[in-house]
Amino acid sequence: MEYIKKSEMTESSLENWCKKFETLEQKELSKDQAELFMKVLLSCDKLDSDPGFDEACKKDQVVQCIIKRSKACYDYELTNTAAVLLANWSNGSPGNFVMFITYLQYYCFTHDIWKIDVHELVNIFPWGIPSQDDMSKAWSWQKCQAAPDNLVDHLECAKSMRRNSKG
Repeated sequence: MEYIKKSEMTESSLENWCKKFETLEQKELSKDQAELFMKVLLSCDKLDSDPGFDEACKKDQVVQCIIKRSKACYDYELTNTAAVLLANWSNGSPGNFVMFITYLQYYCFTHDIWKIDVHELVNIFPWGIPSQDDMSKAWSWQKCQAAPDNLVDHLECAKSMRRNSKG
């Protein structure tokens, strides 16, 4: 595995990683993922305004990690239903969901869209999501020789794709 040297880490390092991430082939969702996706898509507006669904999301540890990390680290708003789908697509891997939410920041920046809901996820991933093998490759692309050793944890390397960085 080739590591990014600390001296090579810049304000645009994560933007460059995202450009590579978006070239990954989108694979069809599994049957279970597709079923959940359709259920959520058909009822997302109702679910996102339902206090009971909000409470259920607050009890789901992975969904909460996704929502809290996206709020703490990035500029976009993420709906509960979108977070549920990301949790499902991440297969319980914190690394996977961190890569997804990092890529979403890039997508928001390049499309000037600052809210990610289920409908926007359809636009972003129209043919599916990267395979687990490709997610593993993408994870290796962001390893760096710095503490922490994951580029996705170095938010100073995402400055070029922040909302306020547009000219």
